[in-house]
Amino acid sequence: SSAGNLATSAPTAQSPKKRGPWLWLAIAMLAVLLGLALLEVFGVTNFVGGKEDGWDLAEDPDWSDAAIPEDMILVKGGSFQIGTGQDDTTSNLPAKVKISSFLIGKHEVTQREWVAVMGGNPSYFVGLDKPVEMVSWYDAVEYCILRSEQEGLTPCYRISTTLDPDNLNSEDPYCWKVYVDWDASGYRLPTETEWEFAARGGNLSRDYLYSGSDLLDDVGWYGVNSSKTRSVGGKSGNELGIYDMTGNVWEWCWDWHQRNGYSYLKGFDPRGPGRGSQRVMRGGSTINEDPSYCTVFKRNATSPHASYKYLGFR
Repeated sequence: SSAGNLATSAPTAQSPKKRGPWLWLAIAMLAVLLGLALLEVFGVTNFVGGKEDGWDLAEDPDWSDAAIPEDMILVKGGSFQIGTGQDDTTSNLPAKVKISSFLIGKHEVTQREWVAVMGGNPSYFVGLDKPVEMVSWYDAVEYCILRSEQEGLTPCYRISTTLDPDNLNSEDPYCWKVYVDWDASGYRLPTETEWEFAARGGNLSRDYLYSGSDLLDDVGWYGVNSSKTRSVGGKSGNELGIYDMTGNVWEWCWDWHQRNGYSYLKGFDPRGPGRGSQRVMRGGSTINEDPSYCTVFKRNATSPHASYKYLGFR
């Protein structure tokens, strides 16, 4: 190398003693360890799975409008602080998160879409343009698999009816193990961090209390302005053009839920804890009269086998 040439061209009498290769190796290792320590301090290491360290937004897929289905919205990757510290003990301290680009449904999955894939309609509030409800987390996963297969996509999920050792819910009669391929082309549920990033408006966020406004009535159906679910898209969308992330029905997310806050969600594309007894649901619904349940940071959860007339997904 040029550095080596310069060193050997110096006068012999003035040349410093050569340092052995082991010294340089030790210095390099110390530098690496110091760098990793700083990354952990500033919350940018990958604690819970997802992208490898060193991920950069420039590595995101080159999405084109032609590649985005009409009923989906592209949420471009970025960073944000999940949670606010204003919520109850299920939220606790907020955490810094970085997310790569992803697609999310413009609306909650409707009964029309559900019937086209699954056949029957389990909903309590019947209406083909209303969100499907009375579906469990397992039902939502099965829908994602079947719709992916119908459209010639590779399913993200595979269900095994063997008992899931990571499911700590003794009241879940199924406890099915769900395997996920994050690189597959098919449909899947959003992670909790993806859901909140999208609800907040992604990189276009104006830090609204609800998804798209500080005025709940402008963007959401909830227990005060409606006693039943309504057709999707009936209220204003948020900064990204996504509808009903506030109210109408609670929405299933992928993650297991933990009550110790967001400490396990920091890093790149976090996907929640590895085990739990309940799955996360977000967004609030028409059963909730308290506006706080409809904020972009409110967390909730229930057993993956549960189904309610106020719980759907996107």
